[in-house]
Amino acid sequence: MKKNIILIVSLLMILNTSAQTRNGLGVHVGYNSTGLYDVNNGYYDELETLNGFQIGLRYNLKIGPIGICPELNYVNVNYNYPATYYYDSFFDEWGTIANEGTQSLNYISLPILLKFYVAGFNVHIGAQASYLLGGTITPEGMDGNSITDDTYYLDVNGENSWTYNDIDFAGIIGIGLDTRIGLYISLRTIISATPVDNVDVFNALFTTMDGEDGMAKLISSQLSVGYKF
Repeated sequence: MKKNIILIVSLLMILNTSAQTRNGLGVHVGYNSTGLYDVNNGYYDELETLNGFQIGLRYNLKIGPIGICPELNYVNVNYNYPATYYYDSFFDEWGTIANEGTQSLNYISLPILLKFYVAGFNVHIGAQASYLLGGTITPEGMDGNSITDDTYYLDVNGENSWTYNDIDFAGIIGIGLDTRIGLYISLRTIISATPVDNVDVFNALFTTMDGEDGMAKLISSQLSVGYKF
């Protein structure tokens, strides 16, 4: 037994010292848990979060205790959303834009992270820009529809505008581990700064009491595991 333990420890030491750098290209997969928040009301804790997934590439560049790490990810997020209301100032009444339901969105995301290392562990902060490829929306009690259908494009000042924001900007904060044997792990929170819905469309067609600050934004917890070549 002692010989086996010594052998295992020796192999781990060899692997750990055989790759002296944490720099390089890596691939990773993981899952996320996503909910909603808005500036006026905070996190929508009455809604159950839903899980999605991500897969992507990264290049990690470590210089001393500092690291820079851009990534390119395909991200699927799923979440529950509440009913959406608007205020009609002409009729002086509230109306319903959409019933509550579930939403699935697919993004290509580009995070850029700044890392601060302590013994292989790191704290990272950064920013992320994401492009919305498509997805589905499923109002409660109804079948799901693709969000790229013509139904979700409206005429605004003579232009055919998507009711979704095609670009999402977000901030990132997280912790990670970049091992010398190539494995890496990242646990992060991603908080969107832009609403899911197209602000220009809603401003043109609806008068809301809360304005943009009352529009829902994404907030996700994301866990990824990867390997650096």
